[in-house]
Amino acid sequence: MEYLVELAEAGGLSVPVPTPRLRQLNPYAVVFRYESSQREWVNETEAANMVEVLYRWAQETISAHDAI
Repeated sequence: MEYLVELAEAGGLSVPVPTPRLRQLNPYAVVFRYESSQREWVNETEAANMVEVLYRWAQETISAHDAI
């Protein structure tokens, strides 16, 4: 995720979720995919909110680019 943010910022885009917050999703995603764990790095509501913000941002960014 950090690499994607770096690419976006190198292209002049400002990602709406700070990199330190995005880092919190990395271990969460790995455990969710590969392991069964009770440990929670980000609660489900926080993760869903971050994903929703990023999804809307991506849609708006792509729509704005398509309009050019």
